[in-house]
Amino acid sequence: MGVTLYDPAVRGRGIGRSALALGFVEEARFRQARVVDGVRYDSVVMGVLRDEWREPPGCQPCLDSRA
Repeated sequence: MGVTLYDPAVRGRGIGRSALALGFVEEARFRQARVVDGVRYDSVVMGVLRDEWREPPGCQPCLDSRA
């Protein structure tokens, strides 16, 4: 999974945070790892353990129950 916002006009609006609102936590941060249009940005690794997974109300199906 990945969330990448290349357009600087849409950064800082919580789009990535909203996409990761399913219980993911920051596990690593590579500072200034990505260069976009000459500007360096952090690369963040997010993760969630299966037993920590929380399916928000109204998000059906977010997780395949057969997995």
